[in-house]
Amino acid sequence: MRAFVTVRKYLDATEAELARAHLDANGIEARVSEPTGFNPMLNLAAGGVRLEVLSLQVEQAEKLLQEVATTHIDLGDAEDDAEPRKGGQTVRCPRCELEYCFHERVGIPRRFGSALSPLVAVVSLPFMLFGPKRWHCRKCEHVWDDPAEGPKKPTRLAPGEPEPVFRISRAARGRGLMLGAVAGFLAGVALDDQPTALLMLVGALFGYFIGGMLRVDYCSGPTCRAPLPGGRKTCTACKGAVVGRVDSAAEHYAAAADFRREMAACHAR
Repeated sequence: MRAFVTVRKYLDATEAELARAHLDANGIEARVSEPTGFNPMLNLAAGGVRLEVLSLQVEQAEKLLQEVATTHIDLGDAEDDAEPRKGGQTVRCPRCELEYCFHERVGIPRRFGSALSPLVAVVSLPFMLFGPKRWHCRKCEHVWDDPAEGPKKPTRLAPGEPEPVFRISRAARGRGLMLGAVAGFLAGVALDDQPTALLMLVGALFGYFIGGMLRVDYCSGPTCRAPLPGGRKTCTACKGAVVGRVDSAAEHYAAAADFRREMAACHAR
């Protein structure tokens, strides 16, 4: 019997799929497990999106994932599944300078749709079917029209400079909602004369409210997502330098490019 073991947990299913593809390309059988795929908002509450590999390949997978986490992104490499050429020139995103760019119809960005994904899917459908095609970066979600707007080459860090990472905050609303509902159910069982459904609803709403007040900072590194206690300047997991805060996983790529450009400007003075 083949047993799968969890090697990483992610906030975003797309990042988990990218890690799975990296392992597959290196001969590691991997799969992505979303505990609450029907509502991405609850993924973190249920432990995150899990990347699983065969138990016999755990050590190999860990080495490959650690190499990705501790190595600078090779900004010069085109990505195999992107549209790499337009008139003979590589198309790069003008915002994050990466090549993961496609000429396509674009719906509502993922960062606006995690909490209400079914509704957002319905609202996005007309844009996906009838909207004009534009250039879309699937890393930072930037949308633009001129394929030549991006740089010909990415801005690079100087040798020895650490890769920038950022704090990304997540509330525990989903976890609070689930725990509140369970507490309401147990209270209804203990109090026979009280309506269990009502207690579950009240408990869920209370838990959701309390969970929204409890926030945890994580490393924004695409293959990291390690917790970042307050005041920490370096991520102990990926060794990246904590240089700021972003609101979403997609913003990491644009903020990292801004940091590289700022460093290059400082060196040029």
